[in-house]
Amino acid sequence: MTNFGFGEKWVGWMTTCISTTRISVLVNGSPTSEFSPMKGLRHGDPLSHFLFNIVVEGLNIVMERAKEEGLIIGASVGPNELKLSHLQFADDTIIFCEAEWEEVIAVKGILRCFELMSGLKINSIKVRYGKEEAAMWKQVVCSKYGGLGGRWYPLFIRSVWMSNTWQDMLSVTVANTTLPEFFLQNFKLVIGNGRRFQFWTDRWCNNQNLSVTFPRLFTLSVDKDGNLFDFFHRREVDSDWKLVFRRPLLAWEDEEVLKLNDLLQNAPRLNEGVLDSCSWLARPSGAFIVASTWKWVEASQGPDFTVTRSIWNNLAPPKVQFLSWLA
Repeated sequence: MTNFGFGEKWVGWMTTCISTTRISVLVNGSPTSEFSPMKGLRHGDPLSHFLFNIVVEGLNIVMERAKEEGLIIGASVGPNELKLSHLQFADDTIIFCEAEWEEVIAVKGILRCFELMSGLKINSIKVRYGKEEAAMWKQVVCSKYGGLGGRWYPLFIRSVWMSNTWQDMLSVTVANTTLPEFFLQNFKLVIGNGRRFQFWTDRWCNNQNLSVTFPRLFTLSVDKDGNLFDFFHRREVDSDWKLVFRRPLLAWEDEEVLKLNDLLQNAPRLNEGVLDSCSWLARPSGAFIVASTWKWVEASQGPDFTVTRSIWNNLAPPKVQFLSWLA
């Protein structure tokens, strides 16, 4: 704070506020004994917002220095080509950089330096529906709106009881009915230990949903939600899969079981030491990016259609248009 020009008395006041704070918690209406919070200020303290702004000003200085040194280029805005490397508002920060590995590595290095200097933690992990199974937001969404199979992707079904936000997200599939098909064609499940895959409903074998390919057997199964791990270890080595049904099968149903076992002869093996995961076939790296879907939309809609034009020429609020353009 001294480097920012604050006086010695002011710095002393702030130090006192942070170092001498004592709080207590109400438990069943009775206050506990006082203790000192680890971060110096209680959550929601009016002073914390101002101190946070002073701390993140350090990030602003580091970003500007990196731009001056040519480590990052940023974005050019307006006819005068104003250079922007980042935008900050409260605890939100948008960083602009070229789609080059050197610049991305430079940005990550800057953020890491800021972490070490400030003690703040930068969350650099991008959340994905298929991979972030343990994330709280994923559990809430699946609990309220459901999910397909092992919850690798959401249900593409709209309903009146859904929130407006979720309905708006699913409305994209209504406006472009081929989008879910494109997604399913390029979304590949990578088998690990098989504990997350559902035997009947996940597309783990030849990209087929066994409950759709063999609907009669699925209806008769007593283990419709069973995972692949349990089914795999229920069978003996190099033998047919042991499927359990709620009644003896008819002759034509036995033939369906034979067809299913023939199909499963070429099923991939489990890898006990690896977690189940997913991959995006539209990119060689297997990682999903929005740009791969944009390219497909532009290609499928013809040369006269551009995604960027559709983003800006609509009735959406400017902040929604800007965030869509950033994606």
